[in-house]
Amino acid sequence: MVGESPVPAVSPDIPRRIRDIISRVLHGRVSPDEVMEERFITGLGLDSRTVLEILLEVENEFQITIDDEDLGPGILGSIGALAAYVAQRMPPAGRILRG
Repeated sequence: MVGESPVPAVSPDIPRRIRDIISRVLHGRVSPDEVMEERFITGLGLDSRTVLEILLEVENEFQITIDDEDLGPGILGSIGALAAYVAQRMPPAGRILRG
């Protein structure tokens, strides 16, 4: 990620949507409000399969690709860090996405 443009401001909508995804992947066992900001993975006792499922849902929800080399404590350390990463990767408003 060296040399990339500055991180855009993070809309409060992004962390809320990430919390909703986590709750949905966990089949409602945890409400979005119960997802901790820091250490959400260890705080919820998530295994690697569940984390992968969450990340796939984040990619689908925000129409982004999470690069394998970016995975780690940098973006998975907190909801805020993941939200900042998502904001940076999201296409600009109005951009036409092609499959």
